Amino acid sequence: MGLVMPGDVVFANQIEKEVGKADVYQVIMPTSTDEIFNFILDPQGLINATDGAAYEGKTFEENSTVFFKRTDGKESVDYSSKSDFVTITNMSSIPVDVSVKVSVVESSVEGVTMTDDRTFTNDEETSLYLAITDEEKEVCVDKNGTTIHATIDAAPDGAYEHIYDEETGKYFYKLKDDLSGFQFNEYSFQLTGAANMKGDWMTVGKVSPKIIVTWKVTEGKSISERKKDVIDMGKINLSGEEERKKEKENEEESPKEEKNKQMVFEKKDDIEDSEEKCTTEVIDNEMESDDEVK
Repeated sequence: MGLVMPGDVVFANQIEKEVGKADVYQVIMPTSTDEIFNFILDPQGLINATDGAAYEGKTFEENSTVFFKRTDGKESVDYSSKSDFVTITNMSSIPVDVSVKVSVVESSVEGVTMTDDRTFTNDEETSLYLAITDEEKEVCVDKNGTTIHATIDAAPDGAYEHIYDEETGKYFYKLKDDLSGFQFNEYSFQLTGAANMKGDWMTVGKVSPKIIVTWKVTEGKSISERKKDVIDMGKINLSGEEERKKEKENEEESPKEEKNKQMVFEKKDDIEDSEEKCTTEVIDNEMESDDEVK
């Protein structure tokens, strides 16, 4: 279709046929998290014991042994056991999958045991608990690191529009210039931690944990596709015995059909999206010691 002249009638299906609702990939991610994930390690509770004397005018969460500086206004104290939130906003026309990996450089926590027990039950070691949380789930960080996954839905209906370019005679799909009133979907996560006060930290010396935070964003499935996956999985789980019985009965009659079915599932599992964006931060943290508290 060429230039649209006055008097020409352009139907919506003509536009869809020519350009469709093209996949537009636009994700807003933080550029740096250095300050967000930097924390003070205080396993002996010196900060609270001295009312934060070494940090004049700053307030600290009571009974905490790991302190992240808070600047997002979501806490009543200056330092708490949870970091500020890191937020990834999806302004794409398609859903995106987010995976966030957090790991600790092993050599930076020599003499420290990474644990999955925040309460340190029956634990008298120099143990450190670190976890990534998105308020719905909290996953501890072990020596191999840990990854948390989420899907961020596409931009809300109406946020994109078709624009006609008179020079090229083509349509293209873009975000509207005025996005006021639109609420884009987001995913937020933060780090949290605690140190075991029952451990003999004097034997460890000065510890400066190094944290590596990596996140990846790839094209995700639509809501309808995810619902279908859940329904299909439910069918497989609920009728598994019945299906296996039928398969056994039909095994001799149609082995080829069964083989093809298995191949389809294997192919689905092997599909990977090659488009990705990663950001990695290495953060050095400090340990509070008697010498540092005046």
